[in-house]
Amino acid sequence: MMRLLIVSAWLPHAEILHAGGQHLYHLIHSLSLRHEIHLLCYGRKESATEIASIEPLCTSLTIITPAYTWRQKWTHFRKGGWRRPHELGRRTHLAMREAIQKLCRAKQIEVVHFVWTEMTRYLDAVPADIGTLVNFLDIESRVRPREIGLYPMGWQKWQAARRARKLISLEKIALKKADMLVVASNSDQMCLTEFVEPERIAVVSIWPGFDISQFAEPMPITKIIQGRLVFFGAMDRVANLAAAEFLIKQVWPLVVAKYPNATLRIVGANPPDSLY
Repeated sequence: MMRLLIVSAWLPHAEILHAGGQHLYHLIHSLSLRHEIHLLCYGRKESATEIASIEPLCTSLTIITPAYTWRQKWTHFRKGGWRRPHELGRRTHLAMREAIQKLCRAKQIEVVHFVWTEMTRYLDAVPADIGTLVNFLDIESRVRPREIGLYPMGWQKWQAARRARKLISLEKIALKKADMLVVASNSDQMCLTEFVEPERIAVVSIWPGFDISQFAEPMPITKIIQGRLVFFGAMDRVANLAAAEFLIKQVWPLVVAKYPNATLRIVGANPPDSLY
């Protein structure tokens, strides 16, 4: 049994509405059967029910709630933040670093597992004698440049480009500093072998601990609804939205022309009004 500290940008719970969060929830569920799991993550005002779905899987759960809005930042300033000017705008980062160091000492952590590229900014907070592992749910240097091209000119494109530069920079640092890297596909593994020794990269199924054997048998013909197609993806990601819109506008009219009774369902969190 190992003592693992998982550092996440989200609190993973059973009902989280994006694939990365579900991946981490199932990963923790699988690891908790054999190891001691300590979870440190950002919080976004999750409900007691959502927290309760992950808490029993962890030996300890630490949630840090950042000041996301200007009102929250002003509240921090008003309640004494002005006395510590070095913390203004950095309170969340300082709290996360302090929590990593405290947990590593108090819980005798053996490996710190960072999930999501943005969390690798805290790699240098891990004591030198503790192993580090980074879970790349996306290879930022592959994904982000393509996403930027999907934004129209304007503020959103500028923001996306700025975020992409930061994530790609953090990815490069992680490739150098982390002891081990985890990716979700053989394709991602091959991409990273250009920069990293192959023995430092491991491929983990997107649904670790999930028993795929239950789907080994073909679906019974009686359960197949002819003519029904489903497109699945988080609709608040520009790449998924662009793919859905292309399907609806360019592909689907050709399908309906040949199969008039066909139906299409777009399934995913936070769809914009344009898809209705």
